[in-house]
Parts: sequence; C-alpha cells; structure tokens
Amino acid sequence: MNPSVNGVFMSRDSAKSWVPVLSGLKDSAVLSLAISGDYLLAGTRYSGVWRRPLSEMVTSVKPSPPEIPLLFGLDQNYPNPFNPSTTIRYAIPERVHVTLSIFNTLGQQVAVLVNENQEAGYHDVRFDGRGVASGVYFYRLRAGDYVAARRLVVVR
Repeated sequence: MNPSVNGVFMSRDSAKSWVPVLSGLKDSAVLSLAISGDYLLAGTRYSGVWRRPLSEMVTSVKPSPPEIPLLFGLDQNYPNPFNPSTTIRYAIPERVHVTLSIFNTLGQQVAVLVNENQEAGYHDVRFDGRGVASGVYFYRLRAGDYVAARRLVVVR
C-alpha cells in the first residue's frame, strides 16, 4: 500500500497486503470513517459521503484467544452496596474446583453460587440478594489452595 494514496483499503490476509476499495470513490480525500447499521461510510472532501455494505468488506473475524490470568484473584463485587443483585468477578489461572459461597455475619452459609470445576480465565457470577435480609455479608472463593473473602452489603 502506498501511504500517499487516499481512499479506503481492505486486507484479506491479516494486513500482509492491501487492496483499494474504490467503487464510487474517485479522487477524493477520505476525512472520516464510520459504521452505520450494515454499511461502512466514508466522509470525503469532494465527493460527499461514500457508502458500501460491510458484507463486501468483512470476510472473516478470528476470535481472540481467551485471556488467562497469571494469578488467582477475587475482585470486590459491584455494585456494592446493592439491591437486588450484584456481580462477583474472580480469576483462576488453571482448571480447578471452585466454590463461591455467601455467609452472614454469624458465619452461616446463606448461598452457594459456584461449586464445580472451572476452566482457567475470568469468571463473573451474579448474586441475587432478594432472598436475604438487608445487612453485611461475606463472600468466599475457594479455588484449589487459594482462599479469599470480601464483604458485600445488601440494602433495601
């Protein structure tokens, strides 16, 4: 691709080579690009707005591999305080048995959100607090030898 050439270009080989997409776009500097619905739009200096279906431009999209954390981790739930539900996020760097439980301030288990083997990665679990009274609770993650706990607050 010659960088001094204006226009819209596409690649079908992961950016190893580029081909111009010039149908209806002649001798005009492209000032902006946008996607609207199923179309690619190019705002030009002299030719107005150029429009082309995305189906002609996109040939395939390779999914990126899932991100694998390096360490175990347990994040603070969000939102916190919450009503009626919250999300708890945690990271596990290897396949392991995971238990995620909710406890009241007396140490009594009030819910088990996860109790299974899970693949490495980042995991989000939703906790619906409609079945518990307002107040302070704790959630604990056990994943192999890793154990961590955080505090959450249910408000009505």
